[in-house]
Amino acid sequence: MYLPLRDGEQRFQNELSCHMGLKHKNIVRLLGYCAETQSEMLEHNGKMVLAKTLERLLCIEYMRGGNLAAYITGTRIV
Repeated sequence: MYLPLRDGEQRFQNELSCHMGLKHKNIVRLLGYCAETQSEMLEHNGKMVLAKTLERLLCIEYMRGGNLAAYITGTRIV
């Protein structure tokens, strides 16, 4: 999914902020995160441009039994 840079970065920051403060037995724990940006010079329309690649990852606890949506709809595989 493509999101404009500001929207994608804001969404990542929101998810990270929400997960950092949560502690409940029914909510997966945030174990860590990675936020990395790499720059590369590329040719675009005959000109050299600086392109940025952003990697944003959240590492959350594994939960057996599938996800909440599958549990609610009865489509989970046991």
